[in-house]
Amino acid sequence: MSRRSTKPEATLEIPTSESSDVHEFLVRELPPEDVRRASYFANASREAGERYVRYSERKDEWSKYATRRDKLKRIVTLVEG
Repeated sequence: MSRRSTKPEATLEIPTSESSDVHEFLVRELPPEDVRRASYFANASREAGERYVRYSERKDEWSKYATRRDKLKRIVTLVEG
């Protein structure tokens, strides 16, 4: 029986300048058996940061939508009720 991992392979790519500090930190602090995955972790961390920035930039739009949605639900409840 073949045991295949669904996790992405750890890459040995050279870190970008943005993630090089994180990469260097991870190389120093990770246990020796995980050092090969430092680039993967550094890139994943950078990408998560980028997603958070996009989320925080659009958060106001989402909260306005939530307020409108709640008002519309109240109106629907009043009309149907």
